[in-house]
Amino acid sequence: MNLTIKNIPENVYREFKQAAAAQGRSLNAQLIQALAMEAAELERRRQARASRKELERFVASLPKMKTESWRLIRQDRDRGEQPAGRARRRHRFQRCLEMGPSGARQREIAGAPGRP
Repeated sequence: MNLTIKNIPENVYREFKQAAAAQGRSLNAQLIQALAMEAAELERRRQARASRKELERFVASLPKMKTESWRLIRQDRDRGEQPAGRARRRHRFQRCLEMGPSGARQREIAGAPGRP
């Protein structure tokens, strides 16, 4: 495919000419490279817009929460429910530190579940 571009500003021409020389390319090859990079960026933006629209549709399809999440968390804490995941491990570790090595050993001897 051939393309003719007219009325290129002198500073733009100079920048492309210098970049081409610095990279050992012809001006034509440098311009093709710049156009290819811009085309790839335009495609990336198009895909990002499409992904965002898809995500917005998905979020809109989710049922609305009747209560804010912070209220649910507060209710769990007030009921004394155990934290999940990493927080639970940190809680267990803190209890072991408070008990000390003898407390962990006593639990092992009594046959309670847990690691020595």
